Amino acid sequence: MPVQIKIANTSALLDELYKVRHEVFSTEEGLFAPKPDGRVFDRFDAYPTSTNIVAVIDGRVIGGMRITLDSDIGLHADDYYDYEPMIPAGAARASLGHFCILKQYRSSQVAYALMLMACYYGCSQNTDWVLAPVNPSIGRMLGRIGFNKAGDSFEVPGIASKVLPMILDVRDLQDIFIDFLRQNDLYNFLQSYECHVFNPDETIIRAGDVGDMAYVILEGELKVLHPADNSVLATLGEGDIVGELAIFMDDVRTANVVATSPVRAMTLHKDIFLEFLRSNPDEALNQLKLLGRRMKAMVASYG
Repeated sequence: MPVQIKIANTSALLDELYKVRHEVFSTEEGLFAPKPDGRVFDRFDAYPTSTNIVAVIDGRVIGGMRITLDSDIGLHADDYYDYEPMIPAGAARASLGHFCILKQYRSSQVAYALMLMACYYGCSQNTDWVLAPVNPSIGRMLGRIGFNKAGDSFEVPGIASKVLPMILDVRDLQDIFIDFLRQNDLYNFLQSYECHVFNPDETIIRAGDVGDMAYVILEGELKVLHPADNSVLATLGEGDIVGELAIFMDDVRTANVVATSPVRAMTLHKDIFLEFLRSNPDEALNQLKLLGRRMKAMVASYG
């Protein structure tokens, strides 16, 4: 089933996340001693500067990661490593922590999506540097995003694994969605975005459903299929937007869209997408041209 990556914005989601942390850190990995209430959280979870990103399958939280913005009480990362010599004076900092995914759902695609979503949020808050004291096992994956080692891994009392200090200069974060945000000044709307991870052959959009969002394709490839005979109307990939027709028309979806490879896509909700087009006339024109080509293909498919 598709995996949804989003901000944990309810008490229920946060409570489920704390239980997942306990299952992963205490039961599956044995990193922390078990807690009587079956939950793992710390003081930073109570601060308004912290935001938790969760991975959800069919309504169930299966993983998460926390990002904390700097304040006068400091960062979670400061408790583990002295990053100060590496960061210019006055730079805005944030830290990542408590990365976890239940063992049965672990995949590089879900892990990568969680990490990137946390970085997206940091960028939306004008963060300059992201600090991440992490389990060495995820160091290589963070390196793919743009993180570098700040030092060697080291032992921490009370934790049954070493900690690897990593650091990201957000200017080194190379990602198609970050470029999309930068080019279109959409940072202020990031809180209402969600990310979905689809497996090959999973349906992304189904003809006849009510459409209230579009998708920005970040990775992978998908096909737009005619609902009558499944003929291919379009093949889309990285950087393309799909599902916008129902938003324009205030109508149901007119075609099926199916992943032909692993796909990672950001959802762009209707009000945000329309505001984006109002403030970007050139992009609005491009979208109209794209819709015209798809309509042409659909008409041609009828013979």
